[in-house]
Amino acid sequence: MDEKTLKEMYDVLDKYRQLEEQKKNPSKQGMIKALLEAKAVAHAEISALETSQGDTVIIPAYQISDEKLYWKLTQYQQGLLNHCINKYGEETIKEFLKQRMN
Repeated sequence: MDEKTLKEMYDVLDKYRQLEEQKKNPSKQGMIKALLEAKAVAHAEISALETSQGDTVIIPAYQISDEKLYWKLTQYQQGLLNHCINKYGEETIKEFLKQRMN
């Protein structure tokens, strides 16, 4: 894996971890920040998930209930994972995660 790809994958992993941290210790501003940063990385995949799961009306994040923001954390994690699989392939992602989680 080249250095650029590795850096990109670490960036996505960082965004994934930010979402996970908000699941453990949520705050409105923290959830909004984590969601926005994740969407900046994987816009197409996250938007596709939102649409397929019924989020068809765009609402500013600060107007979304805390419960809905919390629900979106998992949705956006899946979008980040889909982004990585689409961009790098499932086997590459499995190997990357295996190395980073041990």
